[in-house]
Amino acid sequence: MAKKQNGAFDWSQSGNQQMSMLASANGAFLGMLAKGAQNYAESISKLTQEYSNFLCERLERDAALGEKIAKCKDWSEISEAQQEWLQEAGQEYATEAQKAADIGMKFFANGSSMLPNGADFASAKSAK
Repeated sequence: MAKKQNGAFDWSQSGNQQMSMLASANGAFLGMLAKGAQNYAESISKLTQEYSNFLCERLERDAALGEKIAKCKDWSEISEAQQEWLQEAGQEYATEAQKAADIGMKFFANGSSMLPNGADFASAKSAK
């Protein structure tokens, strides 16, 4: 609140306090924004690396299936090779999906930890 000096209000102290409060809030916001951007970039980088590694490994296994089929002597061997490949591929895709989900959950957990008092948007929306 402004103080009265020599018959006039002195707003400078009040203005300085307000500017100080705004500057500290702005600084905290910018810091939180920078952390969020860093968290996002790290998560996208991890996802990209994980998917790239997975695709390279899958392509190698897919090529190996072709080589294995080429060596088969009859249709039953081909069928067996395809069934093995399909089972392995299904398991690997499920594992990869879990890895991607873990990266995503870590991204959201890191993001919500930046909110004041650990609040999250989901609970804030449901409270309204």
